[in-house]
Amino acid sequence: ALIDDEGRRRRVVVARARARDGTPPAEGRKSEGRRRRRRRRLGWASLLAAVASASPGPSGSARARQWDPEYAFEENVATPEEGWEPPEVLASSSDRAKKIAYRLSKLGTVMYGAYWCPHCNSQKSMFGKEAMKNIKYIECASDGKDTLSKTAACKALAGYPTWEIDGAQFPGERTFEEFETILDTIEGTRPQGASLGWTKRYLEELSGSKG
Repeated sequence: ALIDDEGRRRRVVVARARARDGTPPAEGRKSEGRRRRRRRRLGWASLLAAVASASPGPSGSARARQWDPEYAFEENVATPEEGWEPPEVLASSSDRAKKIAYRLSKLGTVMYGAYWCPHCNSQKSMFGKEAMKNIKYIECASDGKDTLSKTAACKALAGYPTWEIDGAQFPGERTFEEFETILDTIEGTRPQGASLGWTKRYLEELSGSKG
């Protein structure tokens, strides 16, 4: 009996406390619980609908977008309307990189590449952002931003990157030592005042004479 009385007293105290703070009785709490669950279901439905409508369509949701190497492992990544931009070069340039880039620019150097090419992006990072401003880059991927993929120059390439230095092509990723050797050879042989493309013509003559 004492237990029953104690239980009743507790229920009365709880009921009075709920009455004071506006807490609904048991039946009201059940109704409120059902309403909350319904609101949660509707909330998730709205969220899923919003995510589905925000998914990019076949042509992409942006006019231009920077390529992220992680996209290579994802499926159904939409191509932006204006094509993919290569990853931004964040590394700073060393003095050596700046000197080599300046020498390359004096010979009308062009770097042919593709936004998705890891060797191209590694090469750019090696030079750094300041030095790359002196190097002309041509995008050859068909879905790259400002691509020149349909030009004869891009179509003739065997791979990326390909460096065109004074008209002559040097395929593959290169070290600073290799660039310096190439530049020393060209600058040490090239006649003073020769027009751009002299190295290409000279190599073609050498190749012809050997044939």
